[in-house]
Amino acid sequence: NASSMHQEGRLARRAIETARETLAELTAEMDNFRSAWDWAMAHHEFDHVHQMAKMLWYLFELRTWFEEGEMVFSQAADAIQSYATETGNSAETLDIAHELRGHAAFFMLRRGNTVAAFDALTLVKAQLPAKASMYVQLYLGIVCRDLGKFTEANEAFQESLEKAEAYGDQWLRSMAGQSLGIIALEMGEYKLAHRHLMDALALAREIGDPTLIAHGLGFLS
Repeated sequence: NASSMHQEGRLARRAIETARETLAELTAEMDNFRSAWDWAMAHHEFDHVHQMAKMLWYLFELRTWFEEGEMVFSQAADAIQSYATETGNSAETLDIAHELRGHAAFFMLRRGNTVAAFDALTLVKAQLPAKASMYVQLYLGIVCRDLGKFTEANEAFQESLEKAEAYGDQWLRSMAGQSLGIIALEMGEYKLAHRHLMDALALAREIGDPTLIAHGLGFLS
């Protein structure tokens, strides 16, 4: 009803303002993130690189620094893969390189190279174990959605959601659920879309991500 729509609109505006404030704070820390990343790469502390990758990806995405995002992750993936090959390092190190290549492919998509991103993500997915491919599945879903392949996108988002649930990644659960809701809207399945979007919104509120909250409310309003 009108009252509910007004309330959701008010909540969406509040969430957007909170997201802007959070983004400003994170952006102010960007130089520190870059310095920590460069130090970890220079000292072959690839576990630290892996731990920082999601936050760095998120910052590049929120700030729409797509070219830098693709370059940073692509260069890091190449360097880690070369190091692992030269030193006979573990399979886990190569997995980190492949994951970073997946992040790079995401920004390839954001820069408009959709088909190349699809090819790169398909290759990366085949090289990664299940847990490490959670985000690649999400990215593949986004690529398929952009290509108008809604059935394939739905399958990719569902796989990403199931892996996120299995491995306890609450942020990815919310993002994949929200993506399933958007696909359901595109396919005219409005009740299913509402269920996915409400579940994703509840998770976003639980973890306190203002950007996910604002995005979800935008599709529900």
